[in-house]
Parts: sequence; structure tokens; C-alpha cells
Amino acid sequence: MNATPADPEDNELLERFRAGDESAFDLLFLRHRDGLTRYAARLLGDPEEARDVCVDAFLRVVDGRFAHGRSLRALLYTTTHRLCIDRLRRRTRWVRVRRLFGAAPRTSITPEERVTDGEDRDRLADAIERLPTKHKAAIGLVYDEGLTTEDAAAILDITPTQLRSRLAYARRLIRDHVQQEEAP
Repeated sequence: MNATPADPEDNELLERFRAGDESAFDLLFLRHRDGLTRYAARLLGDPEEARDVCVDAFLRVVDGRFAHGRSLRALLYTTTHRLCIDRLRRRTRWVRVRRLFGAAPRTSITPEERVTDGEDRDRLADAIERLPTKHKAAIGLVYDEGLTTEDAAAILDITPTQLRSRLAYARRLIRDHVQQEEAP
């Protein structure tokens, strides 16, 4: 179940939850869970960790202060984004520590876990996975989650012009990677 960015029902459900209606929480969570988890998985590369981030982000937002007039959906994505970035930073530190002690870094998704839908999909997924995090985030918010340029830019704390630039650069990197894979 997807909500539009300015769905007035979100605010109403949030107020009902804060007044003690547990079913309102369930409705909000079901409405936003899949998109948040998909976005986090895109950034983190680990579906299990993405589910943890989704729950953590949701609890932080509904338990915290929420400014009415602001999109709950945008706030959820902003929180999810920031939690993912924090986890990626921690993961990078652990990779450095593991390298110091001679351990190989763990890959988060095994080949068996990947859903394949033809070679083109695999090449595209591989190209997106290789993107720098800031470009992967832009691609995920705009193309995977269908957010507007303005909403995605606000979540990433950049201007819409900067977002469009990141998207253009990401598309170029993806195109270059796919072309290299196709070359004999």
C-alpha cells in the first residue's frame, strides 16, 4: 500500500497512534514499510539489515516530534537515509579493521540471494551497486521510490539542481559500466 507524499491520512493516523490506537501504527507501518525497506536495501545491499533500518527509522519518527505540514513520508525517507549512511560508515570502519587483521571483507549479498531476471537486469543491478552512495541514494529515491526531485533533494539535504546533477552523473556511470560489460 503506497501513500502519496502529502497524504493527509498519515497525519491523522499518527495522531490516532499517539492517542493510543495501535491499529493506526499498523496501518502507517504497512503503508510505508515496503518502500523504506527497498530504499535501505538499495543503499546497504543487505535485505535483513534494510528491514532493521526500516523499523528503526519508523520508530524514531513516530516516537519523536513531527512537524505538521511536513510530509511524513519524506521524514521517514530522510531518517532511513541517515540511518543507512551511519551504518555504511560503521561498516567501512569494520572493513578497515578486518583488513588490518588480514580478514577479507564480508559481501552482504550472496549470488543465491540475488533475484535474476535476465542478463540485462543483472548488469544494471551490478552497475547501480557500484555507484558511490550519494549517487545510489539519488537513483533509489527518484527511480525506485518515485519521489519528486524536490522531495528527494530535501531528503538528501541538497538542492534540486544538485540532485539532477547526481542523477545525470549516475546514469552516465551506469551506462559506461553496462557498455564495458558488453564489450568483448
